[in-house]
Amino acid sequence: MPRRLYPEAPVENFETSRRANDDEGKDEDEQEVEEEQGNEQEQEHDHNYDCWQNIVKYKLHILLIIGTVLLAILLCYPISSETSAEYPNDAMALYNEGIKKLINRYGSQDDDSLLVLRAAGTHVFSAAVVEEPAVVLLAGDPSTVTCFAQQLAEIALSTYRLDPAAYPSTTIDGASSRLSDAASAKKQLDQQLSSSLSRHRVVTLLGLDSLPGDSPLMLHTYCDHENAPFKDAFIILTANVNTDSVVGLHACDAAVHTALEARWKNQPGLNREKIGALWARIGNSVVCLRSLHDIIC
Repeated sequence: MPRRLYPEAPVENFETSRRANDDEGKDEDEQEVEEEQGNEQEQEHDHNYDCWQNIVKYKLHILLIIGTVLLAILLCYPISSETSAEYPNDAMALYNEGIKKLINRYGSQDDDSLLVLRAAGTHVFSAAVVEEPAVVLLAGDPSTVTCFAQQLAEIALSTYRLDPAAYPSTTIDGASSRLSDAASAKKQLDQQLSSSLSRHRVVTLLGLDSLPGDSPLMLHTYCDHENAPFKDAFIILTANVNTDSVVGLHACDAAVHTALEARWKNQPGLNREKIGALWARIGNSVVCLRSLHDIIC
């Protein structure tokens, strides 16, 4: 048998080398898998962190909006600093106290005057839900009703918790528009009523009987018991009517209604039907005042 020139390589060494290469390949594959898993976990962590940041930003944004709204409410509606001693909780009690002193200040007035004023105040100062404005019609000589109206307006403002010195009610002089055309007078009256009632809810119209043409009909809207644009309002009207000898509620209503109808029935744009509809809105709380010639406002 011929001799082999080279020795035969051991089979075990070849198998060992092959297995080592296989193990090395597996290690590399496992390392790649681990790296991929690590990258996925890192990406998931970053995603969760971004979501958390977005949630925090959203909640902070909501809190900022809520804080801004609360601050606006506090600025627009400041907490009143007046004490309960200055402004009783019962507005009607404050109003009643004021008009009682007012009637006493004007001497021997009809006993029914106080009752009428109290009844008018209930519409706005004691109602759980205000559905119509308080409308008071004062009749008498101009000087007496003017002073009385001014002081009644101050009582109404105080009951609304407004300082009369800081928030004087608007006084409209009907006689100043006597020579104006009805359309202009009506437009001006509308603007004055709306402006005053939107600001502090109290307005006084002097000389109702002096308004030209059909301009008094503007009061039909503002004094309406169902559709008045300003329901929580105190409207004071005056008329120059001789009421010194008038006694009692029915006599007072009749005397003032007759006097106003006599003046208005000949004015353009007014007739008995329209006057009746207007009276139904302004004639529910009529006060006839006896003249006081030495009255000082």
